[in-house]
Amino acid sequence: LVRNQAVDLKTAAKEKRESVYARVQTLQEIIEKDASDDHYVIWHHLEYEREMIEGWAEFNGLDSFHSVYGSQADEVKEKLLIDFARGEYRFLATKPEIAGQGCNFQRHCHKAVFLGIDYKFNDFIQAVHRIQRFQQPSPCEVHILYTDGEENIRKELEAKWQRHHELVSE
Repeated sequence: LVRNQAVDLKTAAKEKRESVYARVQTLQEIIEKDASDDHYVIWHHLEYEREMIEGWAEFNGLDSFHSVYGSQADEVKEKLLIDFARGEYRFLATKPEIAGQGCNFQRHCHKAVFLGIDYKFNDFIQAVHRIQRFQQPSPCEVHILYTDGEENIRKELEAKWQRHHELVSE
């Protein structure tokens, strides 16, 4: 995924819009290469990304797929998140802001795909910790999809992760 460097938020948003098809295609390649029946959390940040993921799931006939988003009734969101945590379906698409904190997906899920990246390290690390946590029986696999134009964002995210690691290691 090659583009110019996304430096500011406006440019980063444009980069996300223009690369959504390529990122969903990469998501499909990741899923197709996985011969297992493992469960996945598909993290996204924007509504049109969710819509693209839902379209991809429908096109591919994924009946074991649900998405959780802000305009759903709280009861619906809660049921879908609990059902995923119980292993009742295979693919969950949602935002880190919605399910990235407090949910425990580790019993049935050890794979995640971030359909994009942003500068919000806390949301990112909390989302990773939904699967990488106590009582996780499997090694976790996290795919982070970004374009060359988002390399600065990736570098900043990595720098924040390094600072986080240093703080929690002391």
